[in-house]
Amino acid sequence: MKKTITMLIILVSFIIVLSGCNKQKKEEDTGMKTKSLYAVEMRFNSNEGFMWENTDEHGNYRTFIFVNSEIESKAYGDDVIVAWPTESTEKILYNINSYVSDENIDIAPFSLAQPITMTDIVEKWENVNSLLDSFSISMQAYVLDPSHAYGYQPNED
Repeated sequence: MKKTITMLIILVSFIIVLSGCNKQKKEEDTGMKTKSLYAVEMRFNSNEGFMWENTDEHGNYRTFIFVNSEIESKAYGDDVIVAWPTESTEKILYNINSYVSDENIDIAPFSLAQPITMTDIVEKWENVNSLLDSFSISMQAYVLDPSHAYGYQPNED
C-alpha cells in the first residue's frame, strides 16, 4: 500500500513538472514568434539572417535580443540571436512618428512619448508593437512600408 501511494505521488509530481515545462515552452515559442515578427516587420538585420531557430541542435532555447547596432551585436556569441535596426527601420520610425503626430494620437497609454526614438524601437519594442497593433490594418501596412517615408532625412551621425 505504501509503495502504491509513493508511486502515485511520484507519478503526479512527474506530470506536474511536465505540464509546467510544456507551459514554459509554449510561452517561449509565443515570445519568440512575436519578437521574430516584430523584427521582420521593422526590417531589422540579424546575425542569423531571417531563418531564426529558437532552439539549438540540442533542443535548448536560445536567447533572442535586440541591440542598437551591428557593432553591439558582436558582443554576443553564436548561442544568441541578435537583431538590430537598419535604415529601413529609421524610415518606418519616421512613418510612425508622422502618423502619430498628424493624427494627434495619444501614445502615453503605450508608455511612449513623442517623438518615438530608435532607442524606443529597440528597448521598448513591446510597447511599440502594441502601438502598431492599435493601428488599422491598412495603416499598419502603410507605416511599415519604408518607401512611404516622404520627407525622411537620414541621420548624419
